[in-house]
Amino acid sequence: MSNEKVTTIDLRPTWRGLLPALVEVAVNGTTVEARKVAMDELFRLADFADKVNAEREAKGEVERITEVKS
Repeated sequence: MSNEKVTTIDLRPTWRGLLPALVEVAVNGTTVEARKVAMDELFRLADFADKVNAEREAKGEVERITEVKS
């Protein structure tokens, strides 16, 4: 067994990085399937954001705005 150190490079994209491409494909994709896949991913991201926000609200980490003051 070798004592060499193994280095791993994380190449996962971020949602912020993927968002422009997903929006572009959702709007201008050349196939119905491509547009559907892009929209499905955007909805999946929205569902996750909603879940995280609900969890944070339940923990009291965020306040729900109930009225807008002008």
